[in-house]
Amino acid sequence: MLVRRLNHYNVLTTDLDATTTFYERVLDMKVGPPPSGDRLRGAWIYDGEGTPVVHVQFVDPAEPERKFADIRKRLGEMADGLSLASMQGTGVIEHIAFECTDYDTVAARLRDNGLAYRANEAPMARLRQLFVKDPNGITLELNFAMA
Repeated sequence: MLVRRLNHYNVLTTDLDATTTFYERVLDMKVGPPPSGDRLRGAWIYDGEGTPVVHVQFVDPAEPERKFADIRKRLGEMADGLSLASMQGTGVIEHIAFECTDYDTVAARLRDNGLAYRANEAPMARLRQLFVKDPNGITLELNFAMA
């Protein structure tokens, strides 16, 4: 198999604090500096094994073209359609899934933080699931193995 596992996904946000706070407080993930080392420009968010799985990049809403130009330089024509309006939600990606532990604690954190979520059971896959949106409107699927 050529692909072994998801390495990370990248989120563009105009609210870096709300984004990092959500992943830290609600999902108990750790936040660290981005690859550039500049915490004002973004962050890495780490899973429970210490692997960076979410790369967050800050887009200044007063000067979005500055960040978009950097992205276009890296991605070329694959960066078409960048705009502040395109930065909300999951787009063509329906959701991002995380393998999680402690269903009751996570559900309580979602409730305690006033977050709307949907619970689901997938008995054929032996999973309990919680679906929630992060501060950028990205749908997260939180999967918990059934005993």
